[in-house]
Amino acid sequence: MAKTRWQKSISTANQDGETADSTNSTGPPVLQQSVHKVAQQTKEFTPVQAGKKPQGDQEPFASSFPALNSFPNINRVKSEQGVWLEDMGSITQAFVQFYSNLLRANDGCRANVSSEIVSQGPILTEHHRHLLRCDFTEKEIKQATFAIPSNKAPRWDGYNSHFFKSSWSIVGEDVVYAVRDFSSTSKLLREVSVTTLTLAPKTQAPRTLGEYRPIACCSTIYKCIFKLICHRLSLILLDIISHTQGAFVSGRSIMHNALICQDMMRFYRPSQIQDCCMFKLDVKKAYDTVSWVFMEEMMKALGFPDQFVKLIMVCITSPLYSLIINCIPSEPIKPNRGLRQGDPLITSPIHSLHGVFFQSNEEGGSTSWV
Repeated sequence: MAKTRWQKSISTANQDGETADSTNSTGPPVLQQSVHKVAQQTKEFTPVQAGKKPQGDQEPFASSFPALNSFPNINRVKSEQGVWLEDMGSITQAFVQFYSNLLRANDGCRANVSSEIVSQGPILTEHHRHLLRCDFTEKEIKQATFAIPSNKAPRWDGYNSHFFKSSWSIVGEDVVYAVRDFSSTSKLLREVSVTTLTLAPKTQAPRTLGEYRPIACCSTIYKCIFKLICHRLSLILLDIISHTQGAFVSGRSIMHNALICQDMMRFYRPSQIQDCCMFKLDVKKAYDTVSWVFMEEMMKALGFPDQFVKLIMVCITSPLYSLIINCIPSEPIKPNRGLRQGDPLITSPIHSLHGVFFQSNEEGGSTSWV
């Protein structure tokens, strides 16, 4: 069998890629100088992963079990009403109510995605749509499963990727059948999509419900599915995602925009003739509040194939959450908005916002760099 694109991407996944070439883009001289300087700096930049354990199949099967319960117990927390809760039942109920409200959609005031605005930017071509065909081969599915680190925390059933790798000769055929069945029928078993949420403290002494970060623990089969979908997406993302999007795109560094911002601030002087300003946006719970309807409309406006859109929406809308609080699972939470850890289309909201900003500024007779 000929070597697939997935195999080639796996073999180069851990190699440092060259930074995106943004120096040829047009824009203000200050921005061009900053981009050129950052491109030179990030070629020598190596992120430090402090405290990260080596990965490999040598890790024992149960080595990742403590990861689910490695955080300290929650013995006291302040509710949204400002009341301190100390008994286990009240603490659990408060967290369940908090995340139920957070993941509850309110699309009443949301405007529909405008295809006219989206079409002003890059959209998918027939070649792109051909690359997004999800006829996964057995070799691709095996490569995707074996690409999952062995020491990743398992889901509630305890079966992490190390189990599937070590027993592939026994369970491999079933895994391949399950993934192929999903790609052909667009149906996913509830048992596959159930996700446990472990609460990690954001601070040394968390007090409120919002000071805990939910970490999603998905099933290995679901991870395999979204790895395959992400690989398909990686073939076309660079052609439709704005160059200003630095994170989550192959060949680009998340440090680009931060370093550009610092350099631009050094160029600004009170004595310059043209007035300017800079503002920082921090969207609270950004990915937990993404509208599913918006995601579907955006993909269709960009020209994604109907079957691919359906697979994505099944992955996004199928989860059933269960909070793990002091090693005890809570009652199920059924969301109707938000993206969990691992959802493939986390870059699309950034792309759509850039398109809206660019279009609105063109209508006003000026061009802005977002």
